[in-house]
Amino acid sequence: MVAYWVIIGCIAVPLLLWQIFNPRGMWEATQAWKYRNPEANEPSDEAHGVAQAGAIFGLVILIGGGLILTNLANDTASKPSASTSSSAASSSTKRPPPYEPKYQRREVGPGTIIGYDHPSELTLRLAVPGARTATILGGCSTVTGVYEHSNAIVISVTRWEESDSEGVYRYHCNDKDTAVRPRLVRRELKEPLGDRPILTAAVIEDPKAHGLTPGPEIRPVPLKENPRPGVQQPLTWVQIDPTWVPVPLVTGMDTVRQY
Repeated sequence: MVAYWVIIGCIAVPLLLWQIFNPRGMWEATQAWKYRNPEANEPSDEAHGVAQAGAIFGLVILIGGGLILTNLANDTASKPSASTSSSAASSSTKRPPPYEPKYQRREVGPGTIIGYDHPSELTLRLAVPGARTATILGGCSTVTGVYEHSNAIVISVTRWEESDSEGVYRYHCNDKDTAVRPRLVRRELKEPLGDRPILTAAVIEDPKAHGLTPGPEIRPVPLKENPRPGVQQPLTWVQIDPTWVPVPLVTGMDTVRQY
């Protein structure tokens, strides 16, 4: 646009202004040389008036068109900066990423077990100290695993500690922290228990300390229970570890709360 304004400012505008204010002088300078007798061939005053009007119209067109083109060029140049500023504004107004808690969990050692009962052929109930106490500030929990084999039922009890939302462990979990009352763990067996022993490597606690009574040495005959329909995977045999001990049979399990 700079070249446009230079051209019309240095060439077109002076010529048009000359045509407007001195049409006769412009004719003499540009047209008279064509004639042997310029005075006899000079245009009339009306012709000079028409030339003046044409010059005025041309001047208006050049200036108006230049202003329009300049505005269009400025708008085009301002669009990238506007889009950049809008994108910067939108990026500045973006919400921060959502807070992601850093909960963690770690094993803190073996747990303890109190005893079991066997209300039906395919049902096994365990009394385990340490109800879950985890909160948003962390806490403790007990994980009980029941592994059924063709020659034995193996019970594992593990204590776990859970951190707070920042990943900080605030508790030192052990069974004494949450052993006010035991909890009931119920598991279904694939096959009737029969004479298979129930073994564990966990420490056995005194049932009487938890309001339970040691059961008879011989298991009572459980209620009959039909196995679930469907194909069951055959049980595998397990090598009995010498450190495993039998889980005692207890009575009074109906008073233990299931968590």
